[in-house]
Amino acid sequence: MVIIPIVMQPAHQNSSLDRTHGMTLTEVMVAMTIFVVLAGGIIAGVFTVRADSENNLYESASLNVAISFLEQLKSTGASTLADPPTNTSGKAYHTFMIGFGESIDIVRGQDTEITVPIISSADGEAKKELPVTVNITIEDATDFDGYWFQVDYSWEHPTSHKVYTGDVRGFSCAKVATY
Repeated sequence: MVIIPIVMQPAHQNSSLDRTHGMTLTEVMVAMTIFVVLAGGIIAGVFTVRADSENNLYESASLNVAISFLEQLKSTGASTLADPPTNTSGKAYHTFMIGFGESIDIVRGQDTEITVPIISSADGEAKKELPVTVNITIEDATDFDGYWFQVDYSWEHPTSHKVYTGDVRGFSCAKVATY
């Protein structure tokens, strides 16, 4: 008779039981750290793109106001440019259309704040507005029989409170076509 000794191994040394299917706490923490860093980068990128697009919207609206005033000046008759109407203080001004049936008198060389609708409802009610300051100057041209126009504009960003400025320029001459 042959006796075969049976040696019992503890369960933790059994190779089939030694490999559990799961992750250690360290692996979970490393994975979570990587996820948080990536998610934070994506969220920061989204906020940056949103701020840039909002800034572009404000810049576009204020630039369109300045261009509108410049184009209205270019279509003003030479006699009105040479001898503009004056207000009660004796300052020269021009009347500009700013909306459907609305107009505004803007004094030459003086800052004037205009509220520009940024977002409107279907019935025309402004949901979001931007105050834009314009300053219009008109000078006689020395080389031609005409006028140089400059419309300076500025606006303050509603959230960052940074002030942005710009200008548009044009020329009007009865003898030269300005398209």
